[in-house]
Formats: sequence, structure tokens, C-alpha cells
Amino acid sequence: MKKYDRYIDRLFDEDNFEPIEVVGEDGKTYKLTQIAVVETEHGAYAVLADENLGENEAYVFFIDEEQDCLTYVDNELVANEVLSELDEEIDEDYYD
Repeated sequence: MKKYDRYIDRLFDEDNFEPIEVVGEDGKTYKLTQIAVVETEHGAYAVLADENLGENEAYVFFIDEEQDCLTYVDNELVANEVLSELDEEIDEDYYD
């Protein structure tokens, strides 16, 4: 595994394809696949998925750069805003 100065640096590394490990509230460690990093006016968010989710489902985490950690977004409105922004970015890339 490539060494990073901070835990979240791997999210911003476009060449990193290793799973992102997060610890759930249950204390278990989960290995998630990075889908994207989405920048919004409120900050940066990581969109991550695992094999147990459906094809069009993902987890959204706020990237806390000061604390060098991820925080699960349980607010459905915020998560949908981030996923809508991702959809717009994908559409822009597709049509460029």
C-alpha cells in the first residue's frame, strides 16, 4: 500500500484503486470502493460503495480535512445533493 501523509489523501489520489477502510459505529472495519470525490459549496464528499449495495447505490461521507477523517452523511437531503452533483459531473464529462 502506498504511504500517504494523511488518511484522506488516498481519496484525492486519482491513481489509487485500493479499498478505503472505514470503521462503522459497530466497531467493524469495512472495505469500500471509491466511486468519486465531489466538491460542493459545503465541502468535499467521498462517494463509496461496497459489494452489498445495489448497482445505483452508494454511501456518502463528508471529508473532514482538518480532522483527517470521513463522517458518514445520514442526512438524505445532503446525500442526494452530493449524488446529483456527481450525476451532473458525469453528464458533463460524457458530453465533452
